Amino acid sequence: MTTTSSDLMHSQIRDQMLTFVPKGGGATLNTQLGGTGTNDGRLHKSQAPDIVLYPFGVMRLINRLTGGEYNGERESFDVEIMLFGRPRSQGKTIEDLADLFDQAMLRYRDGSSLGLVFSRSRQRDTMPQPVDPADREVVQIRLAYSCKAWPLYLTKYSTP
Repeated sequence: MTTTSSDLMHSQIRDQMLTFVPKGGGATLNTQLGGTGTNDGRLHKSQAPDIVLYPFGVMRLINRLTGGEYNGERESFDVEIMLFGRPRSQGKTIEDLADLFDQAMLRYRDGSSLGLVFSRSRQRDTMPQPVDPADREVVQIRLAYSCKAWPLYLTKYSTP
């Protein structure tokens, strides 16, 4: 796990999700989300572009906390995924994609000499249709995975 910076940690988690293949085989999560290349998926970092193709997702690292019990070296955070589909008939597709993200993240762990990150729990919310003036044809699911990390950018200051 490359945890030498927040941005690299974010990218590594995103890449792991996009390359996830369900047990028993099948297409990668990237392909099922509509991506065509190795990592060109429609899982955008922090915000979606002005012009999007549906379905797509947005990923953020949120609720980032450190505490005194590990000298500020262990970080707790949530990986938030917002999945969007349009038209409304893509609702089942978005639910199926959310199932795949759950499979990719609920037992996620990545450890190396550069750091450690793992996830064990999640929150999942299918959002109600928006009211006017929003687009009522958009369907949306919010996923949040609780993670713990001992990233190198924090632990490199420890004394042996």
